[in-house]
Amino acid sequence: MSSVLKVKSPYSQNVVGEYPMDSFTSVQEKLSQLQSSQKSWKKLPIRDRIQAVQKALEYFTENKAQIAKDISEQMGRPISQTPGEIKGLLERAQYLCGIADDAMAVKTLPPKENFERSIVREPLGVIFVISAWNYPLLVTVNSVVPALLAGNTVLLKHSSQTPAIGKHFEKAFQNIAGHKNLIHQVIIDHSVTGKIIEELDVQHVVFTGSVSGGQQILKHTSVKFM
Repeated sequence: MSSVLKVKSPYSQNVVGEYPMDSFTSVQEKLSQLQSSQKSWKKLPIRDRIQAVQKALEYFTENKAQIAKDISEQMGRPISQTPGEIKGLLERAQYLCGIADDAMAVKTLPPKENFERSIVREPLGVIFVISAWNYPLLVTVNSVVPALLAGNTVLLKHSSQTPAIGKHFEKAFQNIAGHKNLIHQVIIDHSVTGKIIEELDVQHVVFTGSVSGGQQILKHTSVKFM
């Protein structure tokens, strides 16, 4: 495996970015930081997490010009079309923040003799998000923001075509409300991705991508489907 990921523009075929690849050891180190951070993050009241996420979203407005440039260079969308996805990200994230309080509330079930019944939503831990290149903001926000609002931290593998967008998510949510290491991006190939799923202590995996990408990841795990 090359130690550097070279990203080429789909339009010009010029190299538009070079990114050091993470080793399995560096992935383990990042995961350890996420696990440590999650212990305090999950203790925040849901409304405090909502406010912290809303504050972090300001990053995407403040850096919209650079984000637009990175999207255009790495996934090939005309620069004139990119602001629409940034707007969509903010709208989607604010909607998720708006429903989080009710979604995470304890649900009391109908009474039953000799029982107290309720549904309590508890955070899982570290969520491994594998995201796609074609809508690099919208696909990712659909997983990252709900995970954080629910009290989890996120190990993010963005597409190898759009690692700059993964870096923007990492920067936006890296240190919010005094809580550091809520998101770490990892730049890895399919074999390391499969190894993370197979061997490391991640509590949930969210995958959005191609059939072939999913098949390549599964080759490196013992997961079998009927």
